[in-house]
Parts: sequence; structure tokens; C-alpha cells
Amino acid sequence: MAVYNNKGGVGKTTTTLNLAAALAIFKKRVLIVDFDPNQSDLGDALNLPPLKGKILDVLKSKESIVREVIKTYKFEHPRLREPWGFDIILADEDLVTEFDEVKVKQQVKFHALHRVLESVQHDYDYILIDAPPNWRIFAQKAVCAADVVLIPARHDNLHSLQNAGTAITKFIPEAQARRREVGDSGPIALPIFMNNALRPKGPTVQLMHQAIARIIKDTKKNSGGFDLTPYFYPRYRKGHENLKIIAIPYMAFISKADFMHMPAAFAFKAAREQYMNLAREYFL
Repeated sequence: MAVYNNKGGVGKTTTTLNLAAALAIFKKRVLIVDFDPNQSDLGDALNLPPLKGKILDVLKSKESIVREVIKTYKFEHPRLREPWGFDIILADEDLVTEFDEVKVKQQVKFHALHRVLESVQHDYDYILIDAPPNWRIFAQKAVCAADVVLIPARHDNLHSLQNAGTAITKFIPEAQARRREVGDSGPIALPIFMNNALRPKGPTVQLMHQAIARIIKDTKKNSGGFDLTPYFYPRYRKGHENLKIIAIPYMAFISKADFMHMPAAFAFKAAREQYMNLAREYFL
């Protein structure tokens, strides 16, 4: 699964990290991949340094050497019978410091990340990829490597809502076309969810619903009738106009966990419950 939005600041890394933690609590085998070498936010969140040159070697190699760069993160607590944890592939800073995008395109095949992750897919129940907030080469490779795409947005950020729609109507179909080149299918978009959401009837939330209605209307008009309604409102049905959105509420625990360099879902019960519910919503 790729976690992607063309808009930054919507909580992609926070989502990746805490969903991985929630799935680990459910005793699932999880691998997370930091494929945003410009930011390396996943590693920063866990106080783990980025790799240098190793990911490039993995992507270029015809042999499966990816296990050499997989690290394990564990959370231990006296009340736990056994540690919670997941595996992680950290970002490679050489991908941006030593190579521009032209060189990456020349040296790394487009489907290299997909091939690499396929070689270890049977070792895990879930693989989560933290994608960059753009539609350049690393984001394209991340989305194309996934079977599904989870799109976080912000109820108080119009551009994140618009870009979520663009990802579904434009970028993901482009990724599907690239996957068909190798005789494969996917990825598909999962319903959008809101990060740091406020109470359901607050004024900003009402503005969000109005903006979503415009986005749905404009998309139908400009994209051959494509209907974004089930992506914004997965419980909506004709005759049953349920406008409930999938959301993670604002929690101060999230920021506190950042300073502690650990997933909030491991450290705090309230955050754990929210992300376990999110995992149930999408996967369990």
C-alpha cells in the first residue's frame, strides 16, 4: 500500500507509521518503506539515520538483496509480554545528493521498486510505502509498486481535497497503465480519509463538505462522468445519503510522540485505539 497525496502536510508519514504500529499490535507482519529521499521523515520520526547508497544498489541489482537493508524497529514496555514492532527500509539520501532524477531514470528501471518488494511480499502481511508529496519519479515508482493507495487529506485544506481527487482521476490511472505494461493490474484507490479532523458539525467541517460537493460536481463534468462520491463518502448510497467521512481526530498525543521518536499508536492508548479502528476500517 502506498500512502500518497500530491499535497504535503497532510500526515502521510504519521499515517504510515501509526498504521504500521496498529497492524503490528494486531500481530501482523509489517514492512514500511521510506521512499521519500528528500525528506526521510520516517527515519527521522524513529530517530534512525538514512542509508547512503544502499537503496540504489538494491533497485539496480538483478539479484534480490533487499533483505540486507531491512531493519527492525521494536517497542518494549514492562506491561508487554513481547515487544511490538515492524520492519523498515529507510530512505537513501544518495538518491538526491548524488543523483538527479535524470540519472535515476537512466539507472533504475521504472518497476524496480515493485520487483524488489515482490521478492519479500511473502515475508509480510502488509507493506506500506511512504510516498513523496508530488508526482515525480519517486512518487510514481512508489504508487506503481502498490496494489492499493491510501490518500490522507485535511478537512481544513482545500488543496489537499482537490489533490486527492486528482490522484484518483489522473495519477492512479497513469500508474495502472504502467502496471499493465508488465502484464499486471493495480493499484486501486482506497476511500480518502481526513487527518486531524474536528468535530463533525464544526464550521470548518461544513466548509469541507461544500468543497467536496464542488469537487465531485466538477470532476463529473470534466472527467467523463467519473464519480468521486464513494471515495469521499464510502457509506453513501442512493436513498441513504450518509456523508460520514473516515477520519483520525486531532490528538496532541501525535505531536508528543514525534518528540519521543516513536509511533503514537505504541505510546498512547487514545492514539492506539484510533489507528486500530483505522486499520479495521481498511484492512481487517
